[in-house]
This record gives sequence, C-alpha cells and structure tokens, in this order.
Amino acid sequence: MITPEQFQEIGETLLPLLDDLTEWIARDMIERFMIRFGRGEEKLLTGTDEWQAWVLKQAGGNLDEIQKALAKSTGKSQQEIAKIFKGSGIQAAKADAEAAAVTFSSLSPGMIAIITDAYERTVGEISNITRTTAGATNQAFIDICDATYWKVRTGAQSYTAAMLEGVQALGQVQPIVRYPSGHKDTLEVAVLRCIRTGVAQSSGNMTIQQCKDMGWNHVLVSQHLGARVSDTDPIADHAGWQGKVYCIDGNDAQFDNLLDATGYPENPLGLCGYNCRHSFTPFLPGVSQNHNKPIDTEANRRAYELSQRQRAMERRIRAQKRKCTALHTAVKNCEDPAAKAKLQEKYTQSAKRLQAQNAAYTKFCTDNDLKPYHERLAVAGWDRSAASTASAATRARQKIDDAQNLHVPVTKAVENPEKSSTIISIRKPVEIPDDLEHLLKAETNFDGKDIDVKVLQAIDDSISASKAIKDDFNFNEIKIARFPTDDKSVFITEYEVLGGKKRTKLYLNTKFFTGNTLESLDKMCYGYYTSGWWKSKTVGDLVSHEIMHARINYCNSFEKVERLYSELKDDARTSGFCRLVDNDPAEFLNEMYVAMCNSEKVDQKYVEVFNEYVKEFLGG
Repeated sequence: MITPEQFQEIGETLLPLLDDLTEWIARDMIERFMIRFGRGEEKLLTGTDEWQAWVLKQAGGNLDEIQKALAKSTGKSQQEIAKIFKGSGIQAAKADAEAAAVTFSSLSPGMIAIITDAYERTVGEISNITRTTAGATNQAFIDICDATYWKVRTGAQSYTAAMLEGVQALGQVQPIVRYPSGHKDTLEVAVLRCIRTGVAQSSGNMTIQQCKDMGWNHVLVSQHLGARVSDTDPIADHAGWQGKVYCIDGNDAQFDNLLDATGYPENPLGLCGYNCRHSFTPFLPGVSQNHNKPIDTEANRRAYELSQRQRAMERRIRAQKRKCTALHTAVKNCEDPAAKAKLQEKYTQSAKRLQAQNAAYTKFCTDNDLKPYHERLAVAGWDRSAASTASAATRARQKIDDAQNLHVPVTKAVENPEKSSTIISIRKPVEIPDDLEHLLKAETNFDGKDIDVKVLQAIDDSISASKAIKDDFNFNEIKIARFPTDDKSVFITEYEVLGGKKRTKLYLNTKFFTGNTLESLDKMCYGYYTSGWWKSKTVGDLVSHEIMHARINYCNSFEKVERLYSELKDDARTSGFCRLVDNDPAEFLNEMYVAMCNSEKVDQKYVEVFNEYVKEFLGG
C-alpha cells in the first residue's frame, strides 16, 4: 500500500524539469519576438513577403530548439521516472507483505515484471505526449507574431499596445497536450497524471498478484480525509467506497465486488485511476482486521474542496511567476524606450499581484489549518534574485498607486450566446474615455427616441430593488453606445476612481436596445434561460448581473478584483451551474446573484462556493 501523502509526492521531483522546460520555451519565444518587435514601429513594418520570410525563419529555429529541449527533458525524465517506479514498487510490496504477515526480502521476478511493464507503458505514453507538443507550441508562436504584426500594420492597435499584448500572450504559452476527444492539458498536468496513474496501477497489479499467490480473494482499500466526491457517479465518488473490504472475484454475503464498487481496474475514474491516491492491501476475512473508521461525509467534502482550492491557488502562483519572468525577459530585450517603459510598468504590476497571491495563499492555509507547500510554488528561473527584483517592482508600483488616481478597466459582463435608481444621462450623447475608444464608438446623435420607455423602467426597477437589499450602490451614469460589430455584449460595466471619488457606469449596446420592445427583449432572455445558457429570465435580471459586477469592483482594489476573477476561472466547483459559467467561470458570482434575486433553488454546493467568495471579496 502506498499512502495518500506518498501518492501526492509521486512525480513532484519532475516538476522542476517540467517547469524548466516551460520557462525556457517562453523565454526563447519572447527573445525571438523582441528581435523584431522590440526596436520600434519603424523597424517592425516591412513588406508582407519580408515579414513572412522572417516569421518562417524564426519559427523554424524555434521548432528545432523546442524539439531539442523536449528530447533533453524527456531523457532526464525517464531516469527520474525509473526511480519513482522502483521506489514505489518496493514500498507497495513491503506494505502488502506486512498486511499478509509475511517477511519481505526483495522484489520477486513477477513483481519486477509488473513494475517494468508499467514503467515502459508510462514512458511510452509520455514520449507520445511530448511528441505532440512541439508543433502546437511553435504554431502558437507563429499565430501570436502574425496577430501582433497585423494589428500594428492595419492600425487596429498602437505599436506599444500590440507589442505588450504579444509579450503577455507568449508568456502564457505552455506546451499543450491535445487528446483525440478534444480535451487538452498542459504538459505538466498530463505527465504527472500519467506517472501517478502508472504507479497506482502497477501497485494494484502487484497486490492482486500477491493475493493470487496466497489464494486470498479480498482486499482492503485505503481511506483518507479529502477523498474525491461525486454526486452523480458512484465510481467517481471515492469518498463513498474508500476504507472498505472487497472481493476480487465474485461476491459474498458480506463484501461487494471490487470492480463493481470501485471500477478497478477498468474505470479510469475509479480506484487507481486518474490522480487517485487510494491503494489496497491483501485482506483475509476472519483473520485480518479493518481498522478504518467512517469519515464524516461533510468533513470529507470540505477537506476535498479546500484541497482543490489550495491546488488551484498554487497553480495560479506558479503561472504568475512565469508571467513575471516573461515580462522581465521582454524588458531586458527591448530597445524602444517607450515600449520598454510600458513593459516595465506591466512587470511591476505583475510583481505586485504575485506578492498579493502569495499573501493570500499563506492566509488561506493558516485560516484552514492546511500545510502550505511552498516547494510546489517553485518555478525554474525564479530564484532569490528574481524574487528580490519582483519585490522591488512591487514597492515601486505601490508608490505609483498611492500617488495617482486609479482607473479600473471595463468589465465585459453578460454575453449573448449568438456571437440606477435614476437614469442620469440616457438621452445625452455618449462620451467615451480615451482608454475605451478601442472598445466603444460614440453614438453622437443618440437622443433616446429609439429606446422603449418600458426598458428604461425595467432597468430602473432592477436597480431600485437592489438598493432595497443593500443601499450602498447606484450607477452614476447609464449610457447607450454603439459597440463594435463583432462585440456581442449586451451590457458593459465600467468602474473608476478619479480624484478619490468612485464612479460606476453602465453601457447599453445599441444592437439590442434600439428598436426593440421590452417584451421582445424579455422573450430573448427567457429563451436563453430555458436553454440553460444563463440565469436571467428578463432584462431586469441582466441588470442584476451587472450590479454584482459593479459591487465587486466598488468593494475591492483593482488587484483584488483581478485576483477574484482569476481564482474563479480556476475553480472547478462552479462547473455545471449554467452554460455561461462553464464558458467563463468568472461569471459565477453574477449568475448566482441573479438566481438568488429570483429565489431560484440551486444546489447547496453552489451556495457554499458563493458564500465563500462573497465573504472574502464583499465582506459578507
């Protein structure tokens, strides 16, 4: 038997290798990118033929280097994987021998054969995994270079803005594994799952063989707090079958069949399947004893949810470190003074966010009595020097924020699936702030005539109802605006702090609100509600969705708002609430608020997640 803690540690020795590979790829791509994009607009824009030749040349060199790096990393990984399988095999054999009350001396030829077979299959699968990543990563480089170039050439974006967006996109590129089903994982996730599954299955096969050799037909499954839970699939509900005794073959009056109850060895969602930390040992009824005590269901569920959130926070911190490293690489390789200054500004912002994430992680672990795994937060290239540089950048950013007014960019909220208490300025021409000109186009001749007065009243009623619940919010301005033709947003919420005063604005898309009656708009909303797309049944509900966006912005700093939406995007617990949330988990709080305003019955698990985030980000 391998303990849950040992399963958790399996493969983590590979993380530095995988991190090193990912960080190297991003750094190499950014260095190549900055050769052309870091010298100013006049040196970027060339003829199309010359540009394509340059991209192809850089892409070819990039692909060669990625393939070399993958091969080198795979070679080192195989050596480490061999150690993992051998060590885990010995550990499992010792545990089985102890359970069977026999003396363990060494691995038998049969056990060695089982371990060798599992190792070879795992290494083969990892080789296949890594083989598919080079081409996809190189294509991402080409796509980002092309997109950046044409944004500048066509005037869609300024040189500096396009270059910065390209750097940030490259910093987020990771080797991706795509499966025939359409599912995709990062290389890190795919490799670690592959290894842990291989070890679990080899351990299980060794135990089964031990039982056959002794003529035993029962096994005892391990248990631990925080086991995986599922309300829909008994096999995937590890908390339901852990800690019990099962028959290997057939059934008897006292014990269920192992395959039927746990899915072992056929179902990848069950015992010894994907990321499973359970194992089992030989068990002889009447002689062996099961000392496992039942684990409280709610305590287990809470422990599982806390562990999932902790892992999500760790992944975000590591991703943020890589983002800082990418921006710092771009700064060092940028020759254009204005662009370099903008990159440095973004780097200081990113460093400040990293500091906030680290503080939140430590607090989360302390508040929930969890062991912090700081070693899991390590990223290749992020040493004491990098941390010191980021800390200095954080301090610099704080001084800037303290000295200047803060403007929080627009929050795109409810999106059409077809791709306050007073309406203050609905009849006035729209005045768009300079930094929003790329997003909204002023409707200079709008006078409100084409807006159904009932629509305005519905908006007003929704805001008034919200104020009746908690009288701390109102939209300062509500304006109609013509959005770009490819923008399918129904509303956009904007929040700003200028001169120490907070302001909230709500923009209405002319595409939906001019020439339509309240009845037709409500009918559209209800259609998407019945299809499961969102929780809004009416225009008023859409406004409630926007109100939650605005309140979140109003109650938090810009950095904290970013952290909230980032955490929601990585929180798998919101899955299944509605299709809009499945598409963008950052919309969960807003959709949940709409459901609560309508007294809609939702699963308790969603209520708990909502309350958790509201307590942290809205204070209750």
